[in-house]
This record gives sequence, C-alpha cells and structure tokens, in this order.
Amino acid sequence: MSVKGIDVSSYQGTVDWRRAAAAGVEFAVLKVIRKDLSPDRQFENNWTGAAAAGVPVQGVYNYSYASTVGKAKSDAEAVLGILAGRTPMVWLDVEDSVMKGLGQKLEKIINAYGEVITAAGCKFGVYTGLSFYNSYMKPYADQISCPFWIARYPGSASMSITADPAESRRPKIAHELYGWQYSARGRVPGVNGNVDLDEFYAAIETGKAASAAVTYRVRSGDTLSEIAKKYDTTVGAIMALNSSITDANRIYANQVIRVK
Repeated sequence: MSVKGIDVSSYQGTVDWRRAAAAGVEFAVLKVIRKDLSPDRQFENNWTGAAAAGVPVQGVYNYSYASTVGKAKSDAEAVLGILAGRTPMVWLDVEDSVMKGLGQKLEKIINAYGEVITAAGCKFGVYTGLSFYNSYMKPYADQISCPFWIARYPGSASMSITADPAESRRPKIAHELYGWQYSARGRVPGVNGNVDLDEFYAAIETGKAASAAVTYRVRSGDTLSEIAKKYDTTVGAIMALNSSITDANRIYANQVIRVK
C-alpha cells in the first residue's frame, strides 16, 4: 500500500490546500527551517492550511548544511524550537556539497542529529538523492538505522498527482525505503508552478501535537505577554506558531492566534 503527497516550501508561495486535497494529495511534508535557522516563510501557513483541509502533515524537512556534529545538534535544536512541541517526523535533507566527501563523519552527523530529534519524541529519517546515497551512505549502511526517503526521477516530463511512476524505477537501497520522491515537476491544482511528488509506503502519522492545537481569539486590550502567561507559554513560542505575528506589540482584537 502506498499514499501520494507533496513536499513544499516558501518556493511554492501560498498553497490552496483544499484544492490540493480534492486533487488527490494525501499527505504533506513541509520545509521547516531556512539556512539562517529562521522558520521557512510559509511553514506556519502550510501547517495550518494543510490541517484545515484535512491533509496530514507527515513530516517536516531541514535542508542541511552541517559539516560537523556540533552544527548538526544545534540545527536539530533549532528545528525543535520552531516546532514548539509539535511532533511530526523530522527529515534531514542530506545532499549539499558541504556534506560530500566526509566519509564516516557524515554518518556521525546524521546520527547526532537524529538523537536530538528522537529524544524530543519525534521520529527521524533521512532524505537524499539515490546517487548521493550510493556514493556517501551505502558504504556505511550498517552505521545508520533510520528510514530513508529517496529522490529518483524516472523522467523529466510534468506529472499529475494521480499519475503513477514506473514501478521499475523505484529506488533500491540497503535501508528501509520509507518514501520515494519520484518527480520534481509535479502539477497539482492549488499549487503554483512545479512541486515535488512523493509516494510513501508507511502509515501516515502526524504526531500528537498536530491534533492538539490550542487557539485564542484576541480581546481588546490583550497583550501577547498576558496571553502567554495565561497559557503557560512564552511570547517567543507563540510568535513561532504564528507567522502573521511579526511584532510582539502588534496584535489586534478578534485575531485568532495559536498558543499551543
């Protein structure tokens, strides 16, 4: 059994998740963090939009620039800070040139990142291309025990979400193949331009916090610090959950904000 979904970032702009769901999108993976470790500009919009449309957020991904174990650990902590208690699967995107040629050090980076993520209650996996996997990970396969989501494109033509990739082109790897990114030229109603298409082979789990969001309707005279105190959280955590709040001193009456 497999399910079909898409992975998106701010590159796709504002996604109409209801249209995407109606077109056949069964799950989403969202970019969570930028190179400067700030949230992806569309992360919160995508999280709330997908949830409202009934599209499970299977996971989030972090395109990695880590070339040391220390950087991997601090990046993982930054991702957890943005998630603010939410527990989707976290995918480490391993493909950048800084991660090539590291030998066994790469496996240590992956494992160190994964330990921080799983200690926080999230599942962990690695996304990469088949060529990168074969060149830099397969030689040390016995040292990495997480699931893998592999990119391999059977062709360069545009594809719809309902089109099936050629089964003969499904990646074969030494690890559990959790998912296959089979096109970078997907065309999906509700998404501007091209989008990655994915086929996953496991039950889609969204994490305990994904279904336990708490919202609050701002009243006249409220301050963000008062709201944070009421819900036993912090101003920073609330701002991380609401991309629309860019100034802690600017909230308005009847604004609905997420507080947990």
